[in-house]
Amino acid sequence: MEQVKKQSRIWLWIALALFVFVGFGFILSGDQPQTYKSYLSKSPSPTGVKAFYTYLQKDKGEVERWYGQPRKLRNLSQKQTLMMVEPYFRFSEEDMLSYQNWMEQGNTILLLKNDPVGYFNTKVELAETSSGPLKVENKHGETFKAQLPVNKRLRLKENDVELLSDERGTVALKRFFGKGELIVSLQPEWVTNGNILEKDHTELALYLLNQTEASSILIDEYVHGQENLPTYLTVYPKSLLVFILQLAILTIFILWIKGKRFGPVYLPREAEVRFGDERLRALAAWYMRSDFYNESLSIQEQYVRQSVSDKWGVSIQHSWEDIFETIKPRLTKEQINKWSEWVRELHKVRQTDQWSKKDYVIWSQKLDEIRKEVQEG
Repeated sequence: MEQVKKQSRIWLWIALALFVFVGFGFILSGDQPQTYKSYLSKSPSPTGVKAFYTYLQKDKGEVERWYGQPRKLRNLSQKQTLMMVEPYFRFSEEDMLSYQNWMEQGNTILLLKNDPVGYFNTKVELAETSSGPLKVENKHGETFKAQLPVNKRLRLKENDVELLSDERGTVALKRFFGKGELIVSLQPEWVTNGNILEKDHTELALYLLNQTEASSILIDEYVHGQENLPTYLTVYPKSLLVFILQLAILTIFILWIKGKRFGPVYLPREAEVRFGDERLRALAAWYMRSDFYNESLSIQEQYVRQSVSDKWGVSIQHSWEDIFETIKPRLTKEQINKWSEWVRELHKVRQTDQWSKKDYVIWSQKLDEIRKEVQEG
């Protein structure tokens, strides 16, 4: 009865400890402010693009994030626009060719980059600073108020179309690639959460998007690095993940309690005597204590004879020379050499009257080696 009470108290303390553990887990896993990198379409921070992405979802309909590599872009029957907002890295030659091939199929890339040099052979030129009003003009002569780069403007190439400009040069352009086109703008800040409602930034961003006939828009998150790919740690709430982890720990702990033996495992005396080789060990110890080396080696030698008889049908009464001649045709060349040496030495087993403990051990091992050769060879 006392043992049952003691065990119940142990389980009560275990349950209480687990309850405290789970409670602290939920408290510590409370929603902490998450930090975001700039220009991510899932970022609600002032430098993110979530507001513009949400607006496009409601206004344009077919808008989604793109996390795949350029070579995985699909060439659909309907045209698509891939919007890149301030890529974090320069594209490799392979990526650049994949983007260009995709545009040549009739699709559009809208690149918003502060310094687009190195992207699709885009060049910039230095512009004079101006203290005048910050206004840009589109190709139809309409003017807009906007935040503009201080000292950079795009350099037009032959066949390029100037989409937006001010008194100091080109702010946005369109360049053709096969059936598709590239649109480049120097101002990714126009679509950030903190600036989208400032001045005429919303109208300018939509103006750039409307320069293509694409029916769907992809926001390229691949250009912001592979670490922005959605994972289980970002998709599910932290509280749920903590609960799953604690449930797994609790399950492992219960299985451990149910299945593990604490302390050493003792074999019952009855099982050891009944199923073990205690009798043989006792007999061997008695032979060694009594210096019955001759008798012990004689028994081992007889056992080897019996093993040879069981395997090859040779009578145990024959001498070792006759046994060797009988089994010789069945042995390999290597075995013949070993057996010829053994047969020469086995005479010592019966001819020697006194054995030292050292010689006894050596010969006992040798007879055991012969036995294994017969039984396992």
